[in-house]
Amino acid sequence: NPVAGLPVNFNVFEYTCQSKTIEMNWETISELNCDRYEVEFSRDALDYHQAITVNGNGTSTNPSNYRVSLAKTPDLNYIRLRQIDFNGESVYYGPFSVLCESTDIVIYPNPARNETYLVCPSSKQEATLEIYDNNGSLVYKALHDFKKSAMATLDLSELKAGVYTVKVISPDETSVQLIVKE
Repeated sequence: NPVAGLPVNFNVFEYTCQSKTIEMNWETISELNCDRYEVEFSRDALDYHQAITVNGNGTSTNPSNYRVSLAKTPDLNYIRLRQIDFNGESVYYGPFSVLCESTDIVIYPNPARNETYLVCPSSKQEATLEIYDNNGSLVYKALHDFKKSAMATLDLSELKAGVYTVKVISPDETSVQLIVKE
């Protein structure tokens, strides 16, 4: 069932870089009064432009899949999804960095408050995500399948303000990044 106050519950939100396009895919678990989605893009994550509109499925408790194709441009560095209800109210999801050429792990926003996103565009395997505090104690651990989605959400809501070490451990390599929790 849709969660009270949340018009859409997402299961998947991902993109795939092709030679001339970016293929976006999202799946909702449920929708409540969903009229449409607008995909917006930006060069700087400040000034957004509408790229495409996709009809929503009204009210549904069944999974719905959406797929759009966007032409690659120099201005397409960030994307966000605007979900609009039948009554005109809207909610933004994102922004999400679009990393087609990069092989590095990116964590944003950093510094972060309650959650942050870890993007690993080149990985095609499962990885263990670990966060350690400044004493070296493990404070967060999760498994993420980068074959299914290049982006993982890290829940920081239970962590105190400070600097943390994030480790991404895959069968082939281990990457380490620092993150600041505000």
